[in-house]
Amino acid sequence: MGRPLPRVAGALLVAVTLLLRWPLTPRPTGSDSFEYFVQVASLRDAGAMEWLLHPAAYFGLYPGTSPAGHLALTAAFEETTGLGFEGSALLLSLAISLLGVAGMWLLAGELGVSPAARWLAALSFAVAPRFITFALWRLSLRYLMVVLLLLFLWALLRSQHRRYGRHPARLIALGLALGLALPAVHRMGLLLPGFLLAFALAAALSRWQAGALDRERAARQGVAFCIGLGLYLAYLTYLGGTLYAPSEGLFSVYLFEGETLPVRFANLAVHYGLLGGPLLLLALLGVGGTLQQGRPALATWLALAWLALGAYVILDRIYLVYLLLVGMLLLVGPGAEMLLRELPSRRSRAALVAALFVLSGVSAAVDLRDRIDHMERPETGYSYHVREPTIAAAFWGSAHADSELFEANDIKRTRRVDAYSGLIATRDADRLVQGVIDPAAMELEYLGWRVLFTEQNDHLWTWENRNEFNENISADRSLSLVNLAFPEATGSSSIPESIISSTHYRWIDWFCYRVYAGDELAFYWSYGYAV
Repeated sequence: MGRPLPRVAGALLVAVTLLLRWPLTPRPTGSDSFEYFVQVASLRDAGAMEWLLHPAAYFGLYPGTSPAGHLALTAAFEETTGLGFEGSALLLSLAISLLGVAGMWLLAGELGVSPAARWLAALSFAVAPRFITFALWRLSLRYLMVVLLLLFLWALLRSQHRRYGRHPARLIALGLALGLALPAVHRMGLLLPGFLLAFALAAALSRWQAGALDRERAARQGVAFCIGLGLYLAYLTYLGGTLYAPSEGLFSVYLFEGETLPVRFANLAVHYGLLGGPLLLLALLGVGGTLQQGRPALATWLALAWLALGAYVILDRIYLVYLLLVGMLLLVGPGAEMLLRELPSRRSRAALVAALFVLSGVSAAVDLRDRIDHMERPETGYSYHVREPTIAAAFWGSAHADSELFEANDIKRTRRVDAYSGLIATRDADRLVQGVIDPAAMELEYLGWRVLFTEQNDHLWTWENRNEFNENISADRSLSLVNLAFPEATGSSSIPESIISSTHYRWIDWFCYRVYAGDELAFYWSYGYAV
């Protein structure tokens, strides 16, 4: 890219990042984010973390708690700006997205590639469909963790430079701060030892290859080792020897049917391709380019080691896919460098970069529009964003039944009504931040760190009498919210197949008073109703 282009290239990165994340919906999106909005509101109103009963509670490891890093940040931002949770969530999601692209730009700078290849690596993060939907006007703990992870890995790589290794105090302080922030933002941050193990493996491969007599041969051997290690760990995953065992049939919704190892990984490739976008194909060239380099950058070895170790959990498509996707996108830099090197002139290289920019941007925009449209369920009154009938019901609840407990036959509507009202959903009332639970009455049994990792627990303690608390909460609820699209059933309006008949809601109109009715939702006074 020519000398006058850096500022233009930077402006284009910022523009495409903001445009692809600018709301296409009139209200916030997501599912879990509305649970976090409720916790942010409680935290802001209390002015303190009154539920912080133990240091582990800040990291969401104490029963009834969630990692509080992003919640505290959002509450402070909302209180400072006075924008309310909708405006605060929008601005924060955009700001975090820009920070993520900047982090990928810094990380790609450690690849030792040309500015054009570095720019394409940063662009691949900006247009990856998975990271766009994470930041589309929502409060996503996972996305903030990914952004901080980029900065953490950059600090690790930077510490290996001789120039910075002489005075490491700032990098050490930054690394420690980010290392503590990762698990405080999302529980997946507890995989920090895995990140460090990948870095140690990358450093070992880099130094071994640098000291070899035939560096190109050593590079091929290093790549072969990473591929072999990844295939072995993936096979262990297929046999069920992984910490994160996925449900059967998770990937059969794609191109191929079956549960054999080749079919699973063929569908897995399609899955990552849909989440990573067309630029992800350059990562394959990045692996091939590493075979021809005399001395690949440490960042390239880190990406390869990361993906090799990540194969142990690669079949988990919900919580770990975005972590592995970062490693894949990091290889876009070497792949783009290899492709650009084959072109004879600066003009042809500029044309290729422009074509890839247009292709990836248009592809991401079309994919995003398709995802939003695909989530529309007119027959059950569900949409990707909060609908106005939901807000109307929530406002009625705040005006006439503030702080009352309520249940709902529509799982998706529950948290959305909760977020826009002063009501408390029984589904999430066992969260300590809600103030419904008496912490002194909780009976806890300590499990330990080993069980936390090996048995995929969310907390370090087992809450022995949680069911008893939930039964009491259910008995104390005053209102029942009914989706009139399926008034005699219960389930999720976003997945019509999940809706099943329920006697509880079938007879509610006979035994309870309807106190509010809209076009889509109705509230019933159902205190003591237990059919």
